[in-house]
Amino acid sequence: MSELWVVRHGQASAGSSNYDQLSALGVEQCRTLGRYLAREGRGGFDAIYVGPRQRHRQTEEALLEVMGSVGRLARHELVELDEYPFLALFRSARDVLLRLPETRRAIERFEAGQARPADYRVLLEAVGRFWARDELALPAGVEPCEAFRARIDAAIAQMRRIGRGKRAIVSTSAGAVAAIAGHAMNLSAEAMIDLSFRVRNSSVTRLLFDERRISLLTFNELPHIEEARLETFF
Repeated sequence: MSELWVVRHGQASAGSSNYDQLSALGVEQCRTLGRYLAREGRGGFDAIYVGPRQRHRQTEEALLEVMGSVGRLARHELVELDEYPFLALFRSARDVLLRLPETRRAIERFEAGQARPADYRVLLEAVGRFWARDELALPAGVEPCEAFRARIDAAIAQMRRIGRGKRAIVSTSAGAVAAIAGHAMNLSAEAMIDLSFRVRNSSVTRLLFDERRISLLTFNELPHIEEARLETFF
């Protein structure tokens, strides 16, 4: 069978003017994972699949540099591995969220540029559940949840063409990690979104597959993390 090691990017820059870049801690998380893979003899990969965001590429770079695998793996950048469109969904849900006491303060801090990690979690969970239930009035061009899942399914189909007995790393975001795991477990949209809120930075989710089926082996592992400060969600 072939194997996918799906990695959520290291901690990004929540609360800054540019979320889409790894923090210093995020780089450290990814380099720690790279050292673990090299140390445990798990660096024998054939390919890497990378999402389109800067944080996905920075995760790839930090991993491969430490593993000594730069330029050695077949590299595929897949736009299908992008995260779901949180900011567009947030704008669609804003009026509803302002009426809910549990989300109103989080929105106020978010829009003032003073959001805390807990605020991102509150907003992600609320918006994600509205989206999964198809309860948002989405403007043209904003991806519905089922379209997101179909996009991730297309990415899975591409990655499964790697060949028999091959191993690949995937660098992507929490929503895509959960959708890939949800595909293997045949989860509902809402269960998939709930799963995405549990995915930790630099965590590994492993899947086995052949021509007939794909199966979840592990989910959201942190085998490389020994210090509590390196375990983060945002």
